[in-house]
Amino acid sequence: MGVNGTTPALLMHKNPSSPFMVSTQSTWGLLLLVRMKAGFDATKFPVIKKNAELLERIKTIYKDNEEPQEARLAKMNPLGKELLKKAMDYHSKLDEILASPKWSEHSKDASYTGYTMKGEEGFLCIRSAGVVPFTPIEALAYIQMDGHKQEYDEMYESTVSVEDFPDNLRVLVQKFKGKMFASPRDFLFLSHSILNPADGSIHITAGSVEDSRAPPTKSHVRGRLIIGGWVLKPVEGNKTLINYVTMVDLAGSLPTFIQNMAAKNQASLVKTFSLAFQKRFGKQLDSLIKY
Repeated sequence: MGVNGTTPALLMHKNPSSPFMVSTQSTWGLLLLVRMKAGFDATKFPVIKKNAELLERIKTIYKDNEEPQEARLAKMNPLGKELLKKAMDYHSKLDEILASPKWSEHSKDASYTGYTMKGEEGFLCIRSAGVVPFTPIEALAYIQMDGHKQEYDEMYESTVSVEDFPDNLRVLVQKFKGKMFASPRDFLFLSHSILNPADGSIHITAGSVEDSRAPPTKSHVRGRLIIGGWVLKPVEGNKTLINYVTMVDLAGSLPTFIQNMAAKNQASLVKTFSLAFQKRFGKQLDSLIKY
């Protein structure tokens, strides 16, 4: 299990071909304890963009996290508690993947480096890393704006919430367009975000779950999100080091090697995400906004 009450060792791994350092924790017990004791501190998650839409989403995130974590967990129903344990497992799995020395550089330019690694059942695990000119909380807000996802993922179609739980835990169905010989796909998964008050970083993890309220449909092939996530770490200058990871099974009749070819397009996602953010909210850094 991801939460076992032990003190997590801090793992540091640097791919020899990359300037991007990855800092991860092997378990999440201590981080949960820190969040329970420290509470939410908005000064740890600064904002620089003076955009009304973005600020509204950030204020919602602040509001959702103001209540002490113990109080949020007390409101969670049995299903939510079960899913939270699964989310902790996904967090630990994401950490292990990021810390792996087996990554191979796939592509790069001045704004990102893309990596690949052979993962479970022969599926390709993709990592995109780079520094972007906005803060972690702003990146999280943009990620959560489901209506704008198509701005950095051309295959995206829609998101439907199955249930929103306390403590930044959601169960979602996301649909994606078909392309050429591939039918449209959808994914049923949990998503969980942790705002770490110790260093201002944000950890988002996602992975497939089963839920009878969202059965497969005839219009889309139900795929499997083996693991997905973002690690958003603040760096000097109100910027963010992003590490994005995804590994999927598109299911259906697509051979694994064709799936892996398609997956490589995600290696540059940090670049497209950064460009889309700047196009929507402005390219220049504004002065720090304090609440």
